[in-house]
Amino acid sequence: MLNFDQVNFQPQGLVFFALEQAGAQILGFTGPELLHHKFAVADERRVLAGSFNWTRAMHRDHIWIQEDPAAARSFLSEFERLKMQCKSLSALRKTSPRSTSFQQLHQPMWWSLSDFRQRIISGAKIWTSAFTPAHAAVWKQCLQQQRHVLMCKAEMSAFWQQNRYWDETAFRQWMQENAALRGIRLLSAYCLRVRPGDVILAVQPPGRLLGIGIIGSDPEPATLPGAALSRYVPWRRLPENAACSDPTLTASTRALRRYAGSGLRMLEELRSYWEGG
Repeated sequence: MLNFDQVNFQPQGLVFFALEQAGAQILGFTGPELLHHKFAVADERRVLAGSFNWTRAMHRDHIWIQEDPAAARSFLSEFERLKMQCKSLSALRKTSPRSTSFQQLHQPMWWSLSDFRQRIISGAKIWTSAFTPAHAAVWKQCLQQQRHVLMCKAEMSAFWQQNRYWDETAFRQWMQENAALRGIRLLSAYCLRVRPGDVILAVQPPGRLLGIGIIGSDPEPATLPGAALSRYVPWRRLPENAACSDPTLTASTRALRRYAGSGLRMLEELRSYWEGG
């Protein structure tokens, strides 16, 4: 069982078909969070666990090996729980592996106000994305799945059929070939201007702030109807009374817009809504 991403599943990676032919069962974990466990259980009594990645890379890691049936049962219980969230390779054969970035691997589960401040001071762009009341269900799924989806008329299924994971060079070529496609400018901005580490605000026009997050991945396929792309975004949900004095922040109805105001001033106004910030 391993994370179903472009690092583990790629043409230069392991030949999983050969493992299946040898009798192994390969399962892919599709998230939304990362499968970061590294453990094995043998004969229901030996446990092997540690910080190491099961690769040829050499790091300062540790391995813990214990012969303890009670510990083995605990690890097996976790394995069975995760197994319910995985899919077989045959079920994933037509699914593109998600993009896993360095930022996603090392970012905290819960952003603090100082995290956003540091991002902005370091030069991160700030983007707003509007979720109208008609898209309330979409925003709810974004929160549950820790993602942002781009609602766009453009269709990118042909691109993902040719590219199993994000490739900027391939996207630029695809964009040239589809220059007349409706929504191509929006796709271009989302794919080429929005970068991992940028700050994004979910808004509900005309005046409500829904949440704030940090982009944590490159573009990935989206499964929601009407959505062209998605990205991993750990959201910090804001209370219903969250507001900002800058009307341009929450008035826009665009699916994606660069915020031109003061990000630091905006954060100061959000401080009063920030529990534990």
